[in-house]
Amino acid sequence: MRRLTLLCTIGLAIAGLALSQAPSSAVSLTGKVASPSEGAMEGVLVGAKKAGSTITTWVVTDDQGRYSFPRDRMQAGNYAMSIRAVGYELPKTSVEVTAQTTNLDLQPGKVSSTSKLALQMSNGELLMSVPGTQEQKQQLGGCVNCHTLQRVLFSRFDAEEMAGVVLRMTLHTNNSSILHPWFRPIERPSGPPAAGQVSLGKYLSSINLSSSDTFEFPLKTLPRPKGKATQVIYTTYELPRPDASPHDEVFDAQGNVWYSDFNSQFFGKLDPKTGKVVEYRVPQNRFGQIAHGGLQIDIDKEGRIYYGNMSQMQIVRFDPKTEKMETFKPPIPESQLGDGHLTMIDPAFQHVDGKLWANVAFATGEAGGSWHVDLATNTWTRVTYPPGSPLALAYDVVADSRNNMYGMHMNNDKQALVYRRQDSQNSVA
Repeated sequence: MRRLTLLCTIGLAIAGLALSQAPSSAVSLTGKVASPSEGAMEGVLVGAKKAGSTITTWVVTDDQGRYSFPRDRMQAGNYAMSIRAVGYELPKTSVEVTAQTTNLDLQPGKVSSTSKLALQMSNGELLMSVPGTQEQKQQLGGCVNCHTLQRVLFSRFDAEEMAGVVLRMTLHTNNSSILHPWFRPIERPSGPPAAGQVSLGKYLSSINLSSSDTFEFPLKTLPRPKGKATQVIYTTYELPRPDASPHDEVFDAQGNVWYSDFNSQFFGKLDPKTGKVVEYRVPQNRFGQIAHGGLQIDIDKEGRIYYGNMSQMQIVRFDPKTEKMETFKPPIPESQLGDGHLTMIDPAFQHVDGKLWANVAFATGEAGGSWHVDLATNTWTRVTYPPGSPLALAYDVVADSRNNMYGMHMNNDKQALVYRRQDSQNSVA
């Protein structure tokens, strides 16, 4: 498994299978989660974090409401306990874990505040809850990939003010945040919001708190996990910077996890056994308000790390043995870069022909596309697609064992391009 899913913006998470019925001698901490309204609660995530540690281990309750932490996941010490069950909250709770099996029953209370409930909900649940037509909700589809809807719903902008916010959002990159409000390097409009932005602003102000101190629609939540879905252990790791935004990860041969940062010029290495993190600063290629950060991070056969530095328009290669960092830029003049960004890379099989794959995306798709890159000479060869192909808006590029490239195209779910090596000949299908 080369890539992992992230659970939060300032930590990494690793999931593994849990034993549904471990012998009591193999259990360090166990107990039952129950509430007056439900009784035994299945599918509740229970977290334990040792004092002074950056690591939290999470297990999930079974159909009897019972949770168990394996002994090999917990050392003796004092642990702060927490839960994740939408609609419930746990009072501040801690427990002393010893060499013997410790029992701790948990009794979460029902959340009575609508605001507290909304703050626990996922984007999917919020989209289920808010009123509006399918077309209105679809307009939020470009936001929820990277951002939470909570900030929209808890805002108090009226329709006119929200239209101005919508206009401004079009000027920011998709990896912008409150701490890093990056702007697209494009000409900023001087006029008022367009009709579509006014319409969206009106809709958003109808579902936020601009006219009421509470939400005037029922909040709908998804069911908790059940059955086999509860037989899992999550381990989460806090990262050192409060603005860290891990995006992609890859394991090296030593078991370290390397992660990219979505909106800062860093990538990092995490030791899952100890939680120790070492971060490396990436040099800038473009300056001003052009966005920092990147998407893909990957590794080659020699153990070197590769990082797609997005709006900075460069591939970064890092050798962990020597800590030598190199950057490689596509042969596109700065005057033509605009809001272009280098998204995904795949160096896994570059030992086959000495070349890796990279994708460069532009708003128009004309200057972007997939590239076969020889880093030894910094030679970038752009793939020429067949006539009638969709615009080169590929999000990902993946190589097979012969270093053939497979490209997934955004905005078109019925076509995929494959770039095949046939000895010294190349073809696109």
